Amino acid sequence: MTNIEMCNCPMCGANELTENPEDQIVPTLLGDVIAEVPVIRCDDCGYAWTDYRAEGIRETAVKQIEELRG
Repeated sequence: MTNIEMCNCPMCGANELTENPEDQIVPTLLGDVIAEVPVIRCDDCGYAWTDYRAEGIRETAVKQIEELRG
């Protein structure tokens, strides 16, 4: 668990945010893949989102499954 600094919640504007790794299902043409990505969650309103790091992890997971099943 990591506290995020210098960032505000896009829904409520609060700056009390926490980051935790979470498993997400990534659909591909070859089937679903589970990827662990950093999820940022607002401690005030509960809104959760991912950023560019999660997108990179999801893209890598898709490429890896394509290579394995290619």
